[in-house]
Amino acid sequence: MSQDRKYCTSCGAQIAAKAIICPKCGVPVKNLTLTYLSQKNRIIAAILSLIFGIFGIQWFYLGRNKYGILSVIFFWTLIPFIISCLFGVKLLLMSDEDFNLLYC
Repeated sequence: MSQDRKYCTSCGAQIAAKAIICPKCGVPVKNLTLTYLSQKNRIIAAILSLIFGIFGIQWFYLGRNKYGILSVIFFWTLIPFIISCLFGVKLLLMSDEDFNLLYC
């Protein structure tokens, strides 16, 4: 198998390495590199959001620096605190797969 091809985990058909859905069976193909190379953790992001969210620490952890900078600038309004509390709860209720797709 060359670098630009891989096998479907459902039907075994050879497909393009960047394929998201198998063209033969239509099943979404898991991206194994996303699962194993991810260094970000959903629980850590949620804890950062709930404890230090007023300063936007969770945004810097997740690589969303623009939101982090806005949180630092407007921390005195308490709006980032409210947003971070809601975001922390959202992260706690989110599945690991959804978190990896959105933030990794």
